[in-house]
Amino acid sequence: MGQANLNRQFVPLDFEDLDNPTFIQFLRSPESSTYWVMRRCVWHSMRSPYRLYCSLSRSQMAAYSGGQVSERTITTDIARLVAKKIIEVISTGREPIYVLGNWCHIEGVYTEVFFLKAYVQDRKEGTN
Repeated sequence: MGQANLNRQFVPLDFEDLDNPTFIQFLRSPESSTYWVMRRCVWHSMRSPYRLYCSLSRSQMAAYSGGQVSERTITTDIARLVAKKIIEVISTGREPIYVLGNWCHIEGVYTEVFFLKAYVQDRKEGTN
């Protein structure tokens, strides 16, 4: 039991985001569940520019949803996330790779900076 808990992962959220109506609106959006599945499976690139990638197929994303979301819905969600500039898509000739943000060196520490943060901030300031 104790070892299993050490290996558990989590997605950190700023309390500031939870106080932001734009962030809460995003959480309630249909594409939010697809985004969080991608975020759960993010990996870091060690090449420049340091990127945060997800390489799940649509069928894998649907499986993570427990069968509650179809691959067609995932496709629609991805299009919405791209339109909002929350993710970017890299075509590879096989399964696409999704870019969710950057892995930045800030004040001596590597920090994950997701495009979602910029989207929420822009919407809050009315620039998007």
